[in-house]
Amino acid sequence: TPKVLIFIGILVIVIESGTNMLLTSVPTVSRTNYFTNYNSYHTLQKRQSANDDGKFYRYEKDVRVTNNDAMLQNYPSSSLFSSTSNGLVNAFYDKYGLKNSKVFYSYEGATPFTSALLSTRYLFSKDSSLNDSLIKKIDTENDISLYENTYSLPLGFMIYPRKQEEKELIEDEETAFSIIRGDISAINDDDMLNPVERQNLLAVQLGATGNLYDEISVEENLSSATISVPFDSHIYGYCNTTKITALSAFCDDNDMTFKKMKNKRIIDLGYQKGGSTISLNAEEDEDLNLSAYVFHEDVFADLMNKLNQDTMDIKSFHSTKIKSQITASKDGYLILSIPYDPGLRITIDGKETK
Repeated sequence: TPKVLIFIGILVIVIESGTNMLLTSVPTVSRTNYFTNYNSYHTLQKRQSANDDGKFYRYEKDVRVTNNDAMLQNYPSSSLFSSTSNGLVNAFYDKYGLKNSKVFYSYEGATPFTSALLSTRYLFSKDSSLNDSLIKKIDTENDISLYENTYSLPLGFMIYPRKQEEKELIEDEETAFSIIRGDISAINDDDMLNPVERQNLLAVQLGATGNLYDEISVEENLSSATISVPFDSHIYGYCNTTKITALSAFCDDNDMTFKKMKNKRIIDLGYQKGGSTISLNAEEDEDLNLSAYVFHEDVFADLMNKLNQDTMDIKSFHSTKIKSQITASKDGYLILSIPYDPGLRITIDGKETK
């Protein structure tokens, strides 16, 4: 009957809404938590923006109240919660190991490489003691510290791939360009590359002299695993499973917890000394399917130097229009960390181009 159908429809909506909230929301949503340190974030961003003299960079938090913190506190970010979020961005985040779903994308899972590609240069943190070669503290306001990534890229930069690399970048379905041009249907969820391996591929195609990450051995026993660190390095991991909800990691005196692991993403296990051991445990009795990697900062630094050769100088920036200038030393491609949307128009020397 119509009444039964209406009741079933309402029930389906309620169940779907509850499931969506369970998978995508952040538990703490009180008004007090929303506005804690609001002025500190705003002051730090405003101060740093003045120092950057018109240059555009994104900011992130190491711990967010929601994926829309940036919208509330008015700073540019690479995280967003929206039922109309850009599908190309979601696809990029998914393929390169950042946390995402159909209704949000999040900075969680970022590496130095993806941070640079997203023009995410700054990090807010309540921890005032973060310190390694990849990040440095540059400012403080009350309980909030502002950190700067050692390596970053601006909103736009030029690449000059060789002919073979150019063909691979444009035609290879494993690279970012197949996503950027909108060919999402060509991307197979069951492909053979995990996000770390895919980052290696893209980095080499953009000019890296070797892998950014090399895999190291992992001893795994169902829901636990042990990583032996071969030399001083930043360590990253990836669990190729959606069957665990949380993961705990222990190394020396440093304990880490990674929550909501059903949203697969790269995990940052920090800078570790050679000879140390990282132990990981999941709450469920499920295989972790864990891969671990050392990060080669020297290779990455060389790549960043190359990609920062010809960069875009922003003259003015508004929500609907950017005016900028760039000088290309030769024929190449301008890469922007701006997602494509229908209606986006680009003009070069006053002439519209694709």
